[in-house]
Amino acid sequence: MKTGKTKNRIREGNPAVTVLLYVLVLMICIATVYPMYYVLILSISAPEYAVAMALAVCVIPIVECVKFFQRKAARRRAEKQPA
Repeated sequence: MKTGKTKNRIREGNPAVTVLLYVLVLMICIATVYPMYYVLILSISAPEYAVAMALAVCVIPIVECVKFFQRKAARRRAEKQPA
């Protein structure tokens, strides 16, 4: 009778298992995101709505960029002023 440990075939970092897991996770992500994408595309019936939605999504990054440059300019003005 063998009482020793059996060797584990799946080792950490096994490339075949890693690829399999990545493919599995990718398939789960696609299966989750695709229905939402499909509903979004069906809800956009006119190009005007698509433009409005794109502008709505872009508002936050644009505002954050403007605030970044405003803070940077204010910091430079504060550094230039004599103490």
